[in-house]
Amino acid sequence: METLSNQQQDRAIDQIEHMPPSGRKRLLQRIGSYYGISLLIAMMALFFFAWLAEEVLEKEFVAMNRNILLWVHSFVSPGLTSVALTFTWIGSVVGVMLSAVLFGILLARQRKYIDMITLGILLAGGTLLVFFLKMAFHQIRPQVFTPLVIESNFSFPSGHSLISFCFWGFAAVWLLHQGPSQLWRWLVAVPLLLIPAMVALSRLYLGVHWPTDVLAGLLIATFWIATCFIGQRWFISRQERIAAASADGRAK
Repeated sequence: METLSNQQQDRAIDQIEHMPPSGRKRLLQRIGSYYGISLLIAMMALFFFAWLAEEVLEKEFVAMNRNILLWVHSFVSPGLTSVALTFTWIGSVVGVMLSAVLFGILLARQRKYIDMITLGILLAGGTLLVFFLKMAFHQIRPQVFTPLVIESNFSFPSGHSLISFCFWGFAAVWLLHQGPSQLWRWLVAVPLLLIPAMVALSRLYLGVHWPTDVLAGLLIATFWIATCFIGQRWFISRQERIAAASADGRAK
């Protein structure tokens, strides 16, 4: 993990030393609020995933899944197939890794090393979650109509959806976090989330996933993004506490 440089620690110490008690209290409240909101999002996503998984195992969504796939398939055309194949490539391992490398270069140029590490953990952990969850649930892929691409592994959850929502969700949250009051960031961040949504839709269009598969991918991605940001905030707060302790030691 990236530790704070001496210059950064000195700057943090100076800021804390000159911060009035009311400012320190507000800082602690903001940190607590961040943890609370992130934890709430993570737990809600995990709760709904657990509920969805139970319903899937009990075959509660078979008819609904089938009807949605048939409805999506009714729009099949050569042009839409090309669009679906493009988005499914964007959500593939190669597509996401290429996007992540480009984004990582941007973070490196801005010296956002902790964000780089968080992104790496997010994607590595997301990949492991896809593997273990697929093996745990052993759900077969749809056979409602002849799939437009061939997939051989299990269906639940959708790996393309999970990893795409992980990466593009991280990018959107990171962009907003740099300046939440700036309108242009919202105008860019919100459309970024349309990319994993289109990846998820492409998996339905191609006939390789049930709707519940892509929904499960979204829920697990939401849980994992929130968890990673909680971990990142804990690490940064730990560095700030170390800086504060150093400041107290110098004051004495």
